[in-house]
Amino acid sequence: MSDWVEKERFGLPEYLLRTCPSSLREGRRLKTKFRLGCHDLRSSSSRTQLVRNAQCPCCKSRESETIQHALLECSAFTKERDTFLERFYELHPIARGLSPEGLCDVLMSDDLPHETENTMYRYLILFRGSGWAS
Repeated sequence: MSDWVEKERFGLPEYLLRTCPSSLREGRRLKTKFRLGCHDLRSSSSRTQLVRNAQCPCCKSRESETIQHALLECSAFTKERDTFLERFYELHPIARGLSPEGLCDVLMSDDLPHETENTMYRYLILFRGSGWAS
């Protein structure tokens, strides 16, 4: 059975090959949905015509509710984001110099270190609990 499972995992992104604690699987699922573009943020929903207005419903910025906006810019989640980024910058001080686009690219990449990945999953789960994404 294990040989079959290993053969079926060929070609998956690195982060999906690593073992994920069951308490963090929801965060990994959300990251995968973001990467696939099949998330419930309005930027994706407006593409599929489920929602006409892609503006973020959580803040008054009139920004499009993109992954970058939701994770790194939305004023409705400043407290959660600050807690997450504080931990992230402790682990990766060089990331402080990244632009929001660069930071979003790093967070959605295949090769986040394991300890950072778990921190990211906890961050996504926090947002999920706030009704931010499904």
